[in-house]
Amino acid sequence: MIRPAIGLLVLVLLLAGCSIGRTYSGVPLRGDPQRLVEGRSTRTEVLAELGPPEAIIHQTSGDAFVYRYRQINSSSLTINDPFFLRQPVFSYSREHRASDTLVVLFDFHGTVRSIVRDRDTEELPFL
Repeated sequence: MIRPAIGLLVLVLLLAGCSIGRTYSGVPLRGDPQRLVEGRSTRTEVLAELGPPEAIIHQTSGDAFVYRYRQINSSSLTINDPFFLRQPVFSYSREHRASDTLVVLFDFHGTVRSIVRDRDTEELPFL
């Protein structure tokens, strides 16, 4: 009785597909945005502190530098039918997404007008 059960378990495990993935895009902030002063810091100081942005947006009231870093952690498990059509009989997947975004708004003279930050990559759970 035990041998057939072990054989079936081995067969199911051989036909199971498992994957774990991590996708990161962008670059984590290399500097400290708190060192920038609204109304006083310049475009050159922002570039020196944070490096090149992912995007530069030209607006009617001045430019904006956009810094973005994204993380996606995923895992999946699929068990296929071993006898007939090899179709999935069980499938499980899980995905966690998080991103950090920093936007630095400038006036026409290249002075920092406003800084907006949203950070949640530190809260990304381990799979």
